[in-house]
Amino acid sequence: MKKDNLDIFATFDIFNSEAMSIIKDRVVRFVLVESGGISGHESCITANADNNNVIHISVLNNEKVYNLLTASWNRYNHGI
Repeated sequence: MKKDNLDIFATFDIFNSEAMSIIKDRVVRFVLVESGGISGHESCITANADNNNVIHISVLNNEKVYNLLTASWNRYNHGI
């Protein structure tokens, strides 16, 4: 399987600009899941919306990405 090289800073620029407009009026919950099971050390990010205007963003096996996402969200909420 080929893995694409991702520019993490570009990813967060997109998150900060485009995604914020989609989720700004909703409750956002971030979850970090660390698993050593079948998936090994693979990491991924999933986002789901429920019927109550709540966005659930789950980060699998990547604490650094989780910390960056939550820090970005906190800065956005505090207008920094």
